[in-house]
Amino acid sequence: MNIVVFSCPYSANLGDGLLSLCLAKEMEAAQPGLSVSIQDLAGRKNFGECGVRRKTALALLDRLPRAARAPVMALSLGFEVSRKLRPAWAEALSNADAAVLGGGNLLADADLNFPLKIAGFGAEMRRRGIPWAVFGVGASAPWTKRGRRLFESAFLTSAIMHVTVRDSRSKTIWDEAFVSQGALEAAVCSDPAVLACDHFPKRCHTPRDRPVLGLNITAPDEISMHADIDLETRRSLLEWWLELVALTIESGYVVRMFTNGSLRDEKYLSLLKKRVKQTRIAESSLIFVPRPRNPETLAATIADCDMLAGHRLHAHIPAFSYRIPSVGFAWDIKLRSFFESVNRGEFVMEAGKSSPGEVVQCILHAHSTGVGEQAWRAATKMARSSIAKLLAALEEAVMETHPQEGVLDV
Repeated sequence: MNIVVFSCPYSANLGDGLLSLCLAKEMEAAQPGLSVSIQDLAGRKNFGECGVRRKTALALLDRLPRAARAPVMALSLGFEVSRKLRPAWAEALSNADAAVLGGGNLLADADLNFPLKIAGFGAEMRRRGIPWAVFGVGASAPWTKRGRRLFESAFLTSAIMHVTVRDSRSKTIWDEAFVSQGALEAAVCSDPAVLACDHFPKRCHTPRDRPVLGLNITAPDEISMHADIDLETRRSLLEWWLELVALTIESGYVVRMFTNGSLRDEKYLSLLKKRVKQTRIAESSLIFVPRPRNPETLAATIADCDMLAGHRLHAHIPAFSYRIPSVGFAWDIKLRSFFESVNRGEFVMEAGKSSPGEVVQCILHAHSTGVGEQAWRAATKMARSSIAKLLAALEEAVMETHPQEGVLDV
């Protein structure tokens, strides 16, 4: 059986690639002989790909007033979906028995980005007439009226065989938006990246004198896309990070600063690096990790830490998978939702609002507490069982379409 997973594996934020690979690898591990390929919803072909044209387009969009962004995006992206993306999707589906729209915060309406792509994807699935499922996605509300209509065009007019989302909040958003109109009710599953420990095994490191704290850096421009952050807070965050670094080093940590690969995050990390040279921070206790090349590199960086803190959800989920305790910096409800789902809600702080001293105390507390074994076992078990149920649903749908083919034995 051939299954194509549609997600954002080649996003510059390599956390998206990590979860996509975990999903595909677990599907293949659950059913030997299964063929799983991954297709990028944005048409990218390689990890970390972000061409000159895309960077120029993003820079232009950033300069537009908020009211003008959506119409410009709708026009340009609508053209791209019809002329570039749908032909690529059709080619990827040419030998597919089923498809999965899976992983990541796909049910979000930022400048109509995902609504337009998913509406185009839904139209392509109707044209192909093969079964498909929605798996492990996150949902963020509110949506614009047009964004909602675009989502409805995909989810209410297609024969979707199975629906799971990654947290209870996403389930509420899906169910309230679509179930009364005839869509399947969503079940809740663990994010596939909780299985990073299985598919990107942790390497043993030599004993060290001091524990390593990984600080996962996110640019204020990225944060402001999902959270209210004023200009004064943006400016003060730079000094906030520097003070946090100094205090964690004083507390006995070697600090490794890294990003998930976003170009904006890397630019901000470079700015922090320049500022460090103007301070009295002990550079011998501070490491700036080069930009990760692929999900494997990102996973290895996270796995080699003893403790982690930062904004990006897909730094914390792999850390949890490796049983590395972490402190999350709230910026998007999805991060808080994950921490609460694994009984770690007390370890969410607010960068720029919580003082660096308060954050250090939280880090020390989280490190001494560790990751709860019961919560870890429950999350990893749910991830595996949810993927097994996904495969069973697709098998049943494919056999109804081709009853002569016994394609799976889940």
